[in-house]
Amino acid sequence: MMLGWIVGSPLNRLAVFVLVVGLLSIGAIQYIRWDERDKVNQQRLEDQVETRKRVDDAVRNSPDAVGDALDFLLDRQSRD
Repeated sequence: MMLGWIVGSPLNRLAVFVLVVGLLSIGAIQYIRWDERDKVNQQRLEDQVETRKRVDDAVRNSPDAVGDALDFLLDRQSRD
């Protein structure tokens, strides 16, 4: 009974069609926005992991003693 009223007149059919298309469009736009936001967050996390690996490697490979640090700095300065 209700379906016959909604689909009954051409104006109602047009209104329902516009409503459905509008809702589908909003849903598609939201999905695309969420997907892009997820991609950006994923890339940011990957960059943070890579940066953390480089920091850990730098700390691990840094000189432990003062003399070693001075030698490292002098060697680096002579290369530049």
